[in-house]
Amino acid sequence: MTVGAAILAVTAMVSGTVGPVLAAGGEDTIKMRVQHMKAGIAKPFGVAKAFVTKGTGTAADVAKMTRALPKIWEDWAGFEASAKVLADEAAKLATVAATGDAAAIKAQFAMVGKNGCGGCHKVYRGDKVK
Repeated sequence: MTVGAAILAVTAMVSGTVGPVLAAGGEDTIKMRVQHMKAGIAKPFGVAKAFVTKGTGTAADVAKMTRALPKIWEDWAGFEASAKVLADEAAKLATVAATGDAAAIKAQFAMVGKNGCGGCHKVYRGDKVK
């Protein structure tokens, strides 16, 4: 896995709240999206990027920001497999969305959450840091 793909995968882990944010509309929602992107994605992404590209910070800093468990590095092949499942489920969602079938979209969206997001979060993501 490339550094960029690893950063994207870890960023996906921290963005578990993106679904509802992306689904909503309106001016208030745009503000909410911007706030989420800054706090929920950009900040953890910056910590991870600085670690892998500049060597600043520590793996513990990345883990704290992303809630990534050490198991990611202990089972990298499994983590990569989980990232592939997410990509595959998301691709299926894009295909299903093109049909316009609301029931099928809803069903596949659930599969993205269950198999894609959940398949990784349950194994490789820790509790929220207080």
